[in-house]
Amino acid sequence: EGAQAVFQELSSTPTNVADANSNITYGSLPGHKTTTVDAIRAYVQSNLNSLHETWIALPKELWLPEWHKRGYVRPMVRLVKALYGHPEAGAYWEERVDKHFKAVGFESMNPEWPSCYFHIQLKIYCVVYVDDFKISGPIDNIPKAWELIKQGLVIEPPKRIDEKGIIFLG
Repeated sequence: EGAQAVFQELSSTPTNVADANSNITYGSLPGHKTTTVDAIRAYVQSNLNSLHETWIALPKELWLPEWHKRGYVRPMVRLVKALYGHPEAGAYWEERVDKHFKAVGFESMNPEWPSCYFHIQLKIYCVVYVDDFKISGPIDNIPKAWELIKQGLVIEPPKRIDEKGIIFLG
């Protein structure tokens, strides 16, 4: 109706280089290793729970066949997933990751270390940077930790950091 959209005051709180370095250091201990994965289509794994409805125009290649037959010019659809580019998408993805990690036994390490988690039983340290997950800990526990994470998030197969590179920020 021509009104300006006002979005909730949400922001994501990604990790920083010091957190990533401490994770790599933990993975360098004897009997430990560090592996990393990317989430697949991360943001759209979470719902957009905004107080304000968001409507988008779909490109023609995503239209339903009947829309072409009906002669639609610019059909609009309500956005229900946290699509990258929406001002609140990052916060909803971060919220989803946080809830899932806690549900499978990870705990927040410290309120001042956002996006850093530790699984006490597995002794796994995880750092999250947007859609990148880096876990370090005892070699035998790494696959168990990835299995827990895969229970609720769609991720790529894990790689050792020496296969992917140790920098995962950006």
